[in-house]
Amino acid sequence: MYELNKSNTYFTNFNIFSFLLSVLYPIFALPVKFFLIFLDQQNIADMTLIKKILRRKILVLGLLAVMLSANAQNKTYIINHKLIATVLSERYGIPAPVILAVAAIESSGGQGATARVLNNHFGIEGHNRFVNRKGHSSRYKQYDNEFASYIDFCQLITRKRFYAKLKGNENCKAWVKAISHAGYSEVPEQWEQKVMSVLNTEELKNASSFGFAKL
Repeated sequence: MYELNKSNTYFTNFNIFSFLLSVLYPIFALPVKFFLIFLDQQNIADMTLIKKILRRKILVLGLLAVMLSANAQNKTYIINHKLIATVLSERYGIPAPVILAVAAIESSGGQGATARVLNNHFGIEGHNRFVNRKGHSSRYKQYDNEFASYIDFCQLITRKRFYAKLKGNENCKAWVKAISHAGYSEVPEQWEQKVMSVLNTEELKNASSFGFAKL
């Protein structure tokens, strides 16, 4: 039995900051763009340099807004799926943070098309009944619900050669490397970096941060 810890001030503050940035970015970026147009019409020394600096600032702000938005999505996703990951971790001996980090990346924080349409949170390929308006189908497996997707992922991992050696091991980095080297992704190095970046967030760095306590 598990009890959810409701103290989540850090997450709330982060969400507020991320939301404000996503709202304020277009407000500030638009005047800068008009200013660039104005500069094009003026005869100002070092015009090219000024425009490069301004465009660079806009790009940095845009990237920051996208990163914070993605991080906020992942945080929400992790909080909403901690319980199922923790239960499956005890059942299969796979660290819950690894399950959650892989799911967050593969499902784009639950917002990816395969997650929303096919209930596929791990990018697993297989049969589905989905055909879009243009008659195109998907290579990804369809599930009745997201829990079935989580269970299927854990069962898939149990069939890998490294599983017996790592079962019950809490070394998340070792698990990610093993999964990556087993051909889970077509771009293993990039995939590994993405998963590790999620594992290094406050929500997943320590088991105690999961917010569950055994009764």
